[in-house]
Amino acid sequence: MQLTALTILTIQEIIPLPVLIIVVAKESFMVIGSILIYKKVNFVVQADWYGKFSTVVFFLAIVLTIFIRSGRLVNSYTDVMVNIAVIIAVVSTLFAFFMYTIEFKKLTTKSKQLK
Repeated sequence: MQLTALTILTIQEIIPLPVLIIVVAKESFMVIGSILIYKKVNFVVQADWYGKFSTVVFFLAIVLTIFIRSGRLVNSYTDVMVNIAVIIAVVSTLFAFFMYTIEFKKLTTKSKQLK
């Protein structure tokens, strides 16, 4: 849902392309990392609080963007609100990616030590 909404908002030039690229890259790395962990350690990665938090923040930013841009609420203040919401969503996504990367490194290091 996130990627679909971001793609549509990017096509409509409401959200800048780098936001979509960051989210697509993060999700792609998450899928690849999960597959690697499963194959190496036979461990299924589960969502953690920061991943869930990131999803909620992005969902709220998307809803806020659609609500403001679809109504008669567009002005300089609401543009700033949308930009701040999107920036917070991107930062939370990058934070989640960073935290999952740390977990990936811990799991792969632990599996190497066990062998």
